Amino acid sequence: MIHPRAGHDLPPDLAALQADYPDWSIWEDDQGRPWATRLTPVLTKGQEAAGMDMTITPQYGYAPTADNLRDLLQQQVAAETQYRSRRIA
Repeated sequence: MIHPRAGHDLPPDLAALQADYPDWSIWEDDQGRPWATRLTPVLTKGQEAAGMDMTITPQYGYAPTADNLRDLLQQQVAAETQYRSRRIA
């Protein structure tokens, strides 16, 4: 079962991610895999179509590291930017 560890202090590399991405909750599951969950309301179908996710973790052959989670968070920022630019245009 995957869940945030209550009262668990994040390792320094994940704490740095939390500081860099304040709109996300950074946490580890019971196996130490890093996750990020948005602190915003549920995504619309349009946001999902643009590649935005509510919760992310490195998977599919990627090591469960803070660096790989940072890459995924950067992809989410790019998807958000693309989504906003389409809505404004």
